Amino acid sequence: MNSVSEYGIVISCEPYKENDGLIQVASESGFVSFHAKGIAKMTSKNAAGCQLFHLSRFEYEKKSSSTLHTLKTAILQTSFPHIREDLCLVSLASMMAECIRYSDADTWQYPLLKDALTRLEQGQKPYLVFCLFLSTVLKQSGISPYTDGCVNCGNSFVTTISVEDGGFLCADCSHTGPLPVKDLKSFRYLVMGRLTNYDVLCSVEMDEVRMTEYLLDFYEFHMQMHLKSRRFFEVYKK
Repeated sequence: MNSVSEYGIVISCEPYKENDGLIQVASESGFVSFHAKGIAKMTSKNAAGCQLFHLSRFEYEKKSSSTLHTLKTAILQTSFPHIREDLCLVSLASMMAECIRYSDADTWQYPLLKDALTRLEQGQKPYLVFCLFLSTVLKQSGISPYTDGCVNCGNSFVTTISVEDGGFLCADCSHTGPLPVKDLKSFRYLVMGRLTNYDVLCSVEMDEVRMTEYLLDFYEFHMQMHLKSRRFFEVYKK
């Protein structure tokens, strides 16, 4: 076994046996899963570092014969306290962690999640941050919406968004009525953007809640899954 120390963000924490936990982390090297002994005990020194979307430094014994490693220490770096004071922010952070958890294992998840949670903690526009986060997840997953014209015929004069068809539709291909031009422009900006474009998009007038719902619908449909944490978001969205 090799001893490893690296930073990561907890994306899943499940109870195991009487006082243990099974922890999944998006780390600098990719996804890592731990058997965290005794973290349910009041005296546990690792409990704080193993809570959902806490950023910690994890020291563990890496097993070459297993994907479940033995956690030695979890030293908390930040619990993102401002996020935890606002149930709407908690719901967004929870959806971020869940989206990361169900993406294909790679090294892009940790820096993306860290950047997004840091921006929420700093008080940046939460729905804009989430939309740009989810847009990046869609890009990395190879299912980004098509916004260069009508997804069916290529017509550049588009009138609506179709989750099922995979992007913009023109009037001839549309199954529904037209959307406001402002919504179409906003959606394209978000699909094309990343978190590094936040400062530019921050000045764009858009219905950020509606854009969040469009992108969530797109994610769930094309990933063929339903985010459990979305129910929490629907209750506490502002």
